[in-house]
Amino acid sequence: MKKLITIFLALTILLSMSMVTYAAPASGSEPNQPGGPRGSRLAEDGSVRPSDAPTGERPRGANLSMLFELYYPEGLAAFDALNAEHQEFHLGQAAIRDAHKAEIQAMKADTKAQFDAINAALEAGTITEEEAIVQKDAIRSTIKEKRAENSVTRAALEVIKTNKQAEVAAINALREANRTTLRTALTSDPVDEVAIASSLATVTSLLEQHIAVDYTYAAQIADLLGL
Repeated sequence: MKKLITIFLALTILLSMSMVTYAAPASGSEPNQPGGPRGSRLAEDGSVRPSDAPTGERPRGANLSMLFELYYPEGLAAFDALNAEHQEFHLGQAAIRDAHKAEIQAMKADTKAQFDAINAALEAGTITEEEAIVQKDAIRSTIKEKRAENSVTRAALEVIKTNKQAEVAAINALREANRTTLRTALTSDPVDEVAIASSLATVTSLLEQHIAVDYTYAAQIADLLGL
């Protein structure tokens, strides 16, 4: 039975564009119904989100957990814990982005309300046209200053993004090499159980490194934005 399961998993890996994966869809997509850490998948950018597999279907990430159960059971708990942490991190980041978008919308609404109030006062005759111009120019000046600040912030964010992408790319290169090693171990005859266990330990190590990169650059962004 173990041999049959291994053959099935090997075929799944060889036929898959991304091999057996351990976490989520591309950044920017919205998470679907949350699942356990074994129900997650890894996007090319390394971001983690819950799997969108329909209820009752086995999520793609479950194949990797099956390999842990078969060949490296002592490492499954650590892998699941990291995967869950990675998932929670990205859910938290999504919540921060949503809050930031809401804050921007609120600022836009407040600016519009200020202009509307000036126009209403002008129509009511409580302020002169010259006073209205001065008040509107003051608002526009504030907006201009804010846009200048935002331009500097965007440039700094781009640097952070570029640096993170470089580190993630380096980790992904190691992941790709490890995938090849795992494929070879799974398809050898007899199956190389020692090599499989070693590759799975590397999967966990690389996931841990990726999480560390996530935290490092999230902290830099938070510091830049004053979050």
